Amino acid sequence: MVFIELFVLYFVYDIKYFKIRFTKTGELFLKKHTLANEIKHNTMKKELIILIFIISLNSYSQNEYYINGTKDVLTKKEIEEKGKDLADRISKATGSDMFYKIKINKTITRNDSIIHYASLNLSDNKKSKKEKEEKTMEGMTLPKFELETLLGGTFDSEKLKGKPTLINFWFTKCPPCIDEMPVLNEIQKRYKDKYNFISITYETKEDVTKFIKKHEYNFTHIVNAKEYIEEVLGLNTFPVNIFLDSKGVIQKIEGGLPYEMNKEGKIVIEYTSEFTDILVGLK
Repeated sequence: MVFIELFVLYFVYDIKYFKIRFTKTGELFLKKHTLANEIKHNTMKKELIILIFIISLNSYSQNEYYINGTKDVLTKKEIEEKGKDLADRISKATGSDMFYKIKINKTITRNDSIIHYASLNLSDNKKSKKEKEEKTMEGMTLPKFELETLLGGTFDSEKLKGKPTLINFWFTKCPPCIDEMPVLNEIQKRYKDKYNFISITYETKEDVTKFIKKHEYNFTHIVNAKEYIEEVLGLNTFPVNIFLDSKGVIQKIEGGLPYEMNKEGKIVIEYTSEFTDILVGLK
């Protein structure tokens, strides 16, 4: 509205100027116009044009915001500060450097605002090879495997076909892996009849057995899979969650569930619909 009014103002002013200029007594009137007046008029026109251009840009600019797990609306600077704070705290707790990444899950536009629903993913590798592998593997059939299980015997990946599948890649000394297990257990409990839930680690049967005695983790466990994880899939940061459709095709690859700061100020991983939404969308 401001842009239209200013444009009309400029247009009327310009027409009025020319009308006065050419309806007075011709040459005599023109001679009375000094060079200074001409320069002043031209300068005013340029200033008005610049003003109109600036206001038109501002009128159509959009503000960008982020929603991260809670209902709080954050600016880009605020979510970056939150990510850095989370990474610093986890780094101190684990004794290893952690880095954050803002992952945009959904974007909507409301009036003059762009709103991103985002999660903060943490990794111990700032430039992860995993990110390149993810782009390559999505849409491909999961490479076949026949690997050792925690309970003895082997597991053939062909058994996964017929149901959508969530495969969690982890190891026993990975804090984000351990922190997301209660949420993974809850998802498994809700959907165990409709989906396959598999965990794969490079660690030994003995190490995983000791871990499971202290930490509840209700997936079907595959162990000693170092070559498959590193050489076949090229994964080197954890956790990684791979979602397959019922034909064994990789539809989505995610890092760990996002950390959030709860009301008590503690950094935790709480249940969100992020993974269940992906599962429900698989066929």
